[in-house]
Amino acid sequence: MARFSLVPTEIIDQILKFVPRPDLASLCRVNKSLHQSAELFLYSSIEIIWDKKHQKPSIAPLLRTLFHRPELLSYVDEVHLHGAYFPDDLERPLLDTATADIPLDEFINIINKTKVSYADLWVERLRSGHMDAFAGLLIANLAKISYLDITHNFINGNDILSEVLLSKVFGQLPTFDHLKKMVYAKRLDYKVWERNEISLSTMSLFYLPAVTDMTVRMSNPDVFEWLVDVPTLNYLTSLDIGWFVEPYMAQLLPCVPNLKSLYWSWIYHQSPNEDMEETILDFNKIVEILSNIKESLETFVFSMEIGGDDYERKVDDMEFLGSFRGLREFKQLKYLSIPLVCLAGFGSEPIPLEQSTPAGLEVIHLRWEDLSGFGVEVGWRNGNLFDHVRPMIQPLVENSPNLHLLTAVRRKMEVRTKLCAPDCHP
Repeated sequence: MARFSLVPTEIIDQILKFVPRPDLASLCRVNKSLHQSAELFLYSSIEIIWDKKHQKPSIAPLLRTLFHRPELLSYVDEVHLHGAYFPDDLERPLLDTATADIPLDEFINIINKTKVSYADLWVERLRSGHMDAFAGLLIANLAKISYLDITHNFINGNDILSEVLLSKVFGQLPTFDHLKKMVYAKRLDYKVWERNEISLSTMSLFYLPAVTDMTVRMSNPDVFEWLVDVPTLNYLTSLDIGWFVEPYMAQLLPCVPNLKSLYWSWIYHQSPNEDMEETILDFNKIVEILSNIKESLETFVFSMEIGGDDYERKVDDMEFLGSFRGLREFKQLKYLSIPLVCLAGFGSEPIPLEQSTPAGLEVIHLRWEDLSGFGVEVGWRNGNLFDHVRPMIQPLVENSPNLHLLTAVRRKMEVRTKLCAPDCHP
């Protein structure tokens, strides 16, 4: 039997990509002939988890290894900084920097060589064990990654990591020329509002030159102004954005002329600036804003929420105007997932759904979002919800010749047409 190490590299790579990470690490240690191939896969994707169960992840030893063997930095293709469940009012746990295996002086020397304006603060926070300083050191030294994924616990307002992102985008640090997918997603922090003030770092991401797929949560500044010239994101085809209010969305969408998929999570929430709390949501205005991408938009997912579990101020005067009737002119639209009231309205009689949907739709999901707890009533809903929805569905199906699947009210009502192949739309 031929030795495994003599197998062509292409075949070895096809096998190694399915090997669990702990086993890849073992291969690197015990098999000299497979060391290089296994190492390439081991470092191709880096994940750091920082949450209640993982309060002191091994990011410092990772940095030590990468800086002692800089060729490993070129292997890194994806970075995932994950963490979702620190209590909002809890001070972020510090890393232990007093151990002998953390070469702080070496890290500090690397920071000082960047010559960025915030280097002194960066060093100070590194010495005191703040995660943003260590995460920033990792990101600052990566230039060839194609996927960067940063979530809640790593996003804390205007910290070192946010400064590093700005520097990477605008050239003070090695730029993200190969980045294709970007996730910068934070849930609202209701206890420490400053952690939500991430508009600068988020806006900088729209200047990334090659990103095709972006997920961001965008805090709303008092005044929306682009950081430099208005960006043009010709490569961006998929955008998942949350928190962003309509007037600012109107300035963003003209910059993404080739956008095919838009996932927009509209949230009305308490803000220190009450002037930012618009109590009117105009569906006509939303369609007008979407018209900037009418010729390219194929998938549109829209959700709306008033406040959250920790929302402290009741909304008694929320007002909804108009409808999504203008979507009928979006000829490229194939997939639509929106609250039912966006089509049916809030009046005493529902607007016929087929009046608002383009004929080319293949998948329609009509969700029920109960806003009555916030003083928002749907006039046409009187009695059993299903008794109202069922007669609304059939005309929509009949007037949608390309329809594969329609669901309504948490998928409790479902219609699959003859065009829907088995397992086509699970």
